[in-house]
Amino acid sequence: MSSSLTIAGSECNPSRPVPVFLINGTADQLVRYSIPNLAGMTVPSSFQLFAGRNGCNGNPTTTFQKGKASCQTYGNCAGGAETTLCTVEGMGHCMPGMRTESPTNCLTKNFVPLGMPNDDMDGIEQSAAFLIRYSLP
Repeated sequence: MSSSLTIAGSECNPSRPVPVFLINGTADQLVRYSIPNLAGMTVPSSFQLFAGRNGCNGNPTTTFQKGKASCQTYGNCAGGAETTLCTVEGMGHCMPGMRTESPTNCLTKNFVPLGMPNDDMDGIEQSAAFLIRYSLP
């Protein structure tokens, strides 16, 4: 599971295809969705880089859509690996479906402002369903 690549893309050279599952909110102030991080990567560019490293062909397909949450998946990748990006419009630095401390903030200790929560998908359930399909080589 990932959020965005935090190293330079040129340094990401796995020795085999690795299934990748990303969940990101577009209003996350810590992992910016469309603003490059210190490694120069946005969430969408990380998704594309992971798909490229996994030898994925074709275009991603929509594999989940509900409310403000949608997932795009490259399913035709080397070694049977998939690369999925779930985007949640307007969500902050949260896991969708998690308990919240208020209608405007994710559950944190001491009311740290992480942004808007979202219940349009259960991020833990979706992550587990993705990861359960794979095993270590």
